[in-house]
Amino acid sequence: MRKYAFFKICVVALSGLMLALCASPAQAEETSWCPKRSTCNPVMEAWCRQNAEILKTAADEGKKYVYHDVQCDKAGCCVEPLEKTGPGAGIGGATYTQTYTVFPAFLQALVDKNRANVDCWLCGLLESIFVRGDLLATRLYTSMSHIMLFLLGVMTTVTLLWFAFRVFVDFSGKESRAFLQKSTGLFARVAIIALILIQSPSSVGNFFFAPFISLGTGLGLEMLAVSAGGQEASHPHITYFTQHLYDEDSIMGCTHQEQSFWDNHPDLLLSKATCNMLVGLVQIISIEVTTPINFGMAYMRFSTNELRWGFVPHWGPFFYGALMIIAFFCILILVPFKVIDIFVQLIVASCFLPLALTLFAFPATRKYTQAMWKLFLACIIQLVMLSLMVALAVNLFVGSGGATNQVVLPLFLMGEDEEAYKALAMAGNGIIASLGASFIAFYLITRAASFAKQLGMSINLGTGDALQDPFMSATAKTAGTAAGGVKTLWDKATGNI
Repeated sequence: MRKYAFFKICVVALSGLMLALCASPAQAEETSWCPKRSTCNPVMEAWCRQNAEILKTAADEGKKYVYHDVQCDKAGCCVEPLEKTGPGAGIGGATYTQTYTVFPAFLQALVDKNRANVDCWLCGLLESIFVRGDLLATRLYTSMSHIMLFLLGVMTTVTLLWFAFRVFVDFSGKESRAFLQKSTGLFARVAIIALILIQSPSSVGNFFFAPFISLGTGLGLEMLAVSAGGQEASHPHITYFTQHLYDEDSIMGCTHQEQSFWDNHPDLLLSKATCNMLVGLVQIISIEVTTPINFGMAYMRFSTNELRWGFVPHWGPFFYGALMIIAFFCILILVPFKVIDIFVQLIVASCFLPLALTLFAFPATRKYTQAMWKLFLACIIQLVMLSLMVALAVNLFVGSGGATNQVVLPLFLMGEDEEAYKALAMAGNGIIASLGASFIAFYLITRAASFAKQLGMSINLGTGDALQDPFMSATAKTAGTAAGGVKTLWDKATGNI
C-alpha cells in the first residue's frame, strides 16, 4: 500500500514537472517587425516574410504585381498593384496610350482583409471579459484566503473531534488503529493547503491554471497548424503568435489593455501570458476561418472577370466561392459566442479557487473540489476540440484536393485562378459536393461540445447554442425554399404543371 502511494506521488510530481516545463515562457527575441497600429498588420507581415521567395519568383514570372520589402505604412505590406501601359481605342477608331493596373484577385482579397482588420471581430469583448473576471477572481482570492484559513482551522478541529468520537464509540479497535493514519493524512493536507492559501494569487494561478492552459493552447495551435501539405508558410499567423507571445509590442493576444495596466497588477490570478494564450488562440481560430473566405472571394472575382455573353459568370468557381463565403461567415459568427461561455465558466472556476482548495482537505467535501476542477478542465478541452473542428472544417475545403501551399499559392499569385480552382476544388468539382462540404463544416463546429462530451468533459455553452439554433433553423428554411423553387422551375420547364 505504501509502495503504491509512493508511486502515485512520483507520477504526480513528474507530471507537474513536465507541465511546468511546457508552460515555461520562451525568451523574447529582438525583432524588426512592424510596431503597433501599423497599416501592415502582423498576419499580413508574417505572410509576406515567410512566402518571400514564392512572392518574388511569382512577381518576376507572372508580371501581375509588384513585390518589395515589407513597408509598415502600406496595407499590402510587400505587394502592390502593377501599373501597365497599353493602347486604347477611342471614338472614330482613334488610338491612344492608357495606364491601367493589374493585381491578382487573391492578393486583392488579402489586402482588403488586412485593411479591414476583421480577423477576430469579438476578441475585444473576450479580452474585456477575461480581464474584468481576472480582477474579480484576484480580489476574491485575496479577501477569501484569510477567511478560508480560519474555516480550514475550524473544520480541521471538528474533523479531529469526530475522529476521536468514533474511537470512543467503536469497541472493535478498528477506529483506534486508523486514528493515527487519518489524523496524519488530514494534517498533511491541511498544511499543504494552508501553505498554498498564503501564497500570492499570481503564484497560485501560475501553479494550478497556467500549465494546463498552456498545454491546451499548444494542442489547439498544433491542430490548427496542420495544413493540407504540412507547410508552415501557410499558417504565418501561428508562427508570428508563437514567436511573439511574450513580446510587449505583439499585436496578437491581449492588446486592448496597455502594458501599464499589467505592470500595475502584477499579482493577477491569471497572468498576461495566460490572457495572451487564450485570446490569441481565439484570434487564430478566427483567422483560420477567414482563410476559406479569402479563397471564396478570389473565386468570386475570377468568376466575374470574364463574363460569358457579357453577363453570365463562370458558375463553378462562382458557386464554390459563394458556398465557402456563406459557410465560413456563419462559422465566424458562431465561434466567438461559443468561446464567451468557455471564458465565463473559466472565470467562475477561478473565483471559487480558495473555497475549492479548502474543501479538498476533507473527504466529505472533496467532491466539490473535483467538480470545480472538472469545470476548469472542461473549458480547456472545449477550446481544444473547437480548434480541432475548425482545422477539420478548413481543411475540408482548402485541402480536399490534396494541393499544397507551394503548388496553389504561385497559381494564385500569377493570376492563374482557374488552375488554382482546379487544384483546390474537391474531386468531382460539383456544386452538390461543395454544398455538402459546407454543411459538414458547419456541423463540425456545432458538434464540438458533443465530441468533448464523449471524453466526459462537456460544459453547457448556453450563449453559443442559443445563437446556433436560429442559424440552423434559418439555414434549413432557406435550403427548403431554394429546393422548392428549383423544383417548381423544373416542373414548369418540363410541362409537369
